[in-house]
Amino acid sequence: MVKYKANVSKLINDIGWKNFSTIFGELFYEAQKGEMKSWDVSLKEFWKVLLLTNLNDNVDIYLEYTFDFASSRCDVIITGKINGVDKIMIIELKQHSRVIDITNKNDLLIYKSSKSSGTLSNQIKRYINFFQAFIEINNIKNTNIIGVGFLHDMWDIKLEEKKVIEDNNDWIVDNLKFKLFIKNQYIEFANYITEEFKNAENSNFIDDFEKSLSIRGIKTIDVIKNKISDKELILTDQQKLFSDDIKYNINSKNAEKKLFIIEGNAGTGKTILIYSLYLYLRNSSKFNNSTHIMARNSTFIRNINSFLNDGYKFKQSSSVVKRKTDNNQVILFDEGQRLTMEQIIKAIDNSKAIIICIDEKQKINYTDEVRKKLIIDYFKAKYPKGIHKSYLLENSIRFLNNRNYIKLVYSFFNNDFIHCEENANIYLYNNQSQLHQKIIELNNNSENLMIKSFKLDDDAKKYSYNWINSSYKMNEIASIYYVHGLEVDYVVIYIPKYIEVKDKNYVEFVDSIKTNRFLTLLTRALKGAFIYCEDEKLYNILYKKLNY
Repeated sequence: MVKYKANVSKLINDIGWKNFSTIFGELFYEAQKGEMKSWDVSLKEFWKVLLLTNLNDNVDIYLEYTFDFASSRCDVIITGKINGVDKIMIIELKQHSRVIDITNKNDLLIYKSSKSSGTLSNQIKRYINFFQAFIEINNIKNTNIIGVGFLHDMWDIKLEEKKVIEDNNDWIVDNLKFKLFIKNQYIEFANYITEEFKNAENSNFIDDFEKSLSIRGIKTIDVIKNKISDKELILTDQQKLFSDDIKYNINSKNAEKKLFIIEGNAGTGKTILIYSLYLYLRNSSKFNNSTHIMARNSTFIRNINSFLNDGYKFKQSSSVVKRKTDNNQVILFDEGQRLTMEQIIKAIDNSKAIIICIDEKQKINYTDEVRKKLIIDYFKAKYPKGIHKSYLLENSIRFLNNRNYIKLVYSFFNNDFIHCEENANIYLYNNQSQLHQKIIELNNNSENLMIKSFKLDDDAKKYSYNWINSSYKMNEIASIYYVHGLEVDYVVIYIPKYIEVKDKNYVEFVDSIKTNRFLTLLTRALKGAFIYCEDEKLYNILYKKLNY
């Protein structure tokens, strides 16, 4: 979200002559005292650099750019188009005069606050990842993202002794190239910016980024596809907080068993978080050969593995039963509500730690027996000194900019009545011809839409593992068991006649599993849903919800 945007002439004038309450407006009154002090120091240091540049007014400069899924803000972003290539420079401004340490990968460990520390490159790389995910999702070719650190008060002998900064202010961290400028390097930094944006034309990159997010939220496969390092993944602030806590506890010297349970509704990023933890452990020298990520549903595994690199794929959860005890073993389970208690007990008994993602609202099988309470009760009884922690993800990143849709979906299952413009892309039919005609129209007017159909009842009919990537066919109506881990633009749900509904003004089937199935199917969609309902009673309930 753009908080401030200007060309270089306007920015120089604004910082030189205006106060920050005028520049940032509402953001100024939301900011902490520390942030205000930082602006007063760091932005004025950056202003000194801009005075020495020779940028044309086609170049856009953004201050305190905010991502919808992260509360942290990027200090400075500069954009311009050079020879048809969108160039994006991400700049992190720091007041630190000393580093805590220099890591073996040449990163700078610095204080983030009085109580916490972090590495500089990770802060920059996180913002790069946010944009990189957008580039990969939309298959954008002509982009160049640059990460820069400006430590305007830094002069630490350690930097010289360890040769942190190479020629031309190159800063190499873990084989990634950044730029690093320190105290009194105003001219060097200004010359670098000028050269990078020489003869630049205007870039629409940030506008396109924001428009893309308004179309749909974050799709799991787009985030984890072909990733082999946790540093490549984008995480929300909440995901990162939970991830850091789990890493800390796993790496602690405490030898007791450890159990971590991650809960959250559909679309809150459970798979992204657990896969990020898997990549972290898989790439660590201590746990790399003893870390395994698993799920029970074979269709889910085949689908997700088709997007993952060899050596970083999901395994069948049934294999955990045959695994021997390993003091360094870490087992990560996705879709934990689909597991058996035997599998969970084996994993706990034979491992140092297990991490489980679970959503009991997504129990869609009559044989699904796992409950969070059962897991915790077993763990506490068998390992009373063990460490157990639970985490609840709350941000629906799948529905990041389709919040009306998910609000309306959840209102189907309670007494709430939500008024949404145009029914938030939820279409209700009791006539199949009209349903199919609407889907055909939508498909004809939009490119590359992923639309898939399901029914609530069990079905033995099977499709190939790459069925999810095929075009929409109205006669392909899949079994409910294809649904876990699935994300589509539109979901089509067929509900049979005479389905038993309780006598309420919201949706609750007599069969609670079918209630879970209906909710699970609705939460697969990034954009909207088509509901074909033959049952008159249910149709009337949904109609009233949609036309409130």
